[in-house]
Amino acid sequence: MKSWPGATASCSCPPAAARACAIRCPPLPGPVQGLVISPLIALMDDQVAALRQLGVNAGALHSEQEPEDAARVRSDLMAGRLDILYVSPERLLSPGMLDRLGRLTLSVIAIDEAHCISAWGHEFRPEYRELAALPQHFPNVPRIALTATADGRTRSDILEALAMPDATVFKASFHRPNLDIAVKPKTSEIRQLTAILDRHRGLPPSCIAAAAARPSAWRVRLRARGMRRCRFMPVSRRWKSAPR
Repeated sequence: MKSWPGATASCSCPPAAARACAIRCPPLPGPVQGLVISPLIALMDDQVAALRQLGVNAGALHSEQEPEDAARVRSDLMAGRLDILYVSPERLLSPGMLDRLGRLTLSVIAIDEAHCISAWGHEFRPEYRELAALPQHFPNVPRIALTATADGRTRSDILEALAMPDATVFKASFHRPNLDIAVKPKTSEIRQLTAILDRHRGLPPSCIAAAAARPSAWRVRLRARGMRRCRFMPVSRRWKSAPR
């Protein structure tokens, strides 16, 4: 993807591809400090860790950090030691943050989970609407909106809400040939689950089990059947959003 001052782009594709766009945007020619706006603390921390393993000096600012960690990230940011900064829309728009970033030379602004800006989307976040003001603060910085969950109506709403009418749109198929989706009546939960897991024994661990309740009880029963590396997430639990 080419980039030039003031350029805009929208990328609608499966999560791995969308994340790859965000990761590969920062190494652009010129002064390199990329900004990624993300609504999820867990996602920010996970991507920062992954980028650091790749040798990219990444950092995040969110509400669950220890004060000394946040101070270190701010220091690295202002000293030009960060390649990429992850921040929530609320933290970005907080007093002083825009002024602080305005003193830097940003190479790109990536708006992750861009479907959150759409009133037609399933995860509408009103704070995302305020990101339409970004060109006023960073008039010549390229912007890219990334999402893996947007139909045609939502994509149009994203471009309008972010004031990106002339953005180049990249759209990929969501077809996942390696995934099978089926709905079956429940008979014996443990027998049905172990039957599925038995078919994948010896393969890389890539199964996610969402338990409606009592994941610890499921873990004990599966470990008794020789499946010891089991982790469960109750379906009621959601990734924590970044409130500020």
